[in-house]
Amino acid sequence: MRNELFGITNTVIRVPCNRFKTLLDIYGISYYLKIDIEGSDILCLEALKEYEERPRYISIEADVSSFEGAFAELSTLWSLGYRQFKIINQALNHKVKCPNPPLEGKYVDYDFDGFCSGPFGEETLGPWMSVEKTLLEYKFILMEQKYFGDGKKLTGTMFYKLYSLVRRVGWYDLHAKLAN
Repeated sequence: MRNELFGITNTVIRVPCNRFKTLLDIYGISYYLKIDIEGSDILCLEALKEYEERPRYISIEADVSSFEGAFAELSTLWSLGYRQFKIINQALNHKVKCPNPPLEGKYVDYDFDGFCSGPFGEETLGPWMSVEKTLLEYKFILMEQKYFGDGKKLTGTMFYKLYSLVRRVGWYDLHAKLAN
């Protein structure tokens, strides 16, 4: 679905799989849940509605293609009990270092590249935001993606190059923290 908006064609390859609910039934609810299934992350969020226990932290690949998609993600997370959020620009993860002493678990000396999710939970960059502030941030990111996202109107122009000196356009993860 989402990739078609970017002009990416797909080939169906059938593989054996389990539903996310089955995995939750077998392995239980984790402390942190990272979901990244290329535009269908909300399906896993929906599956969590069947459980009273929820992960303390969740991160998903943020929908930056439409306000409706972003709103659906946030409203689903809200309905699951998440009240604090961060939208993290994944293209900046190469600048991130894990804190020592750690804020989550044990210290890991790792250099993130530009292709991984980066730290989670309290070790993510920036302050936690309310749902209202997160929606405002989404509006800005959606405008940015409209003009500067991959293959968009201004990509490759001098204006894009100047803009890139101030802010790196990337893809985003939405992090959520369960209410206390």
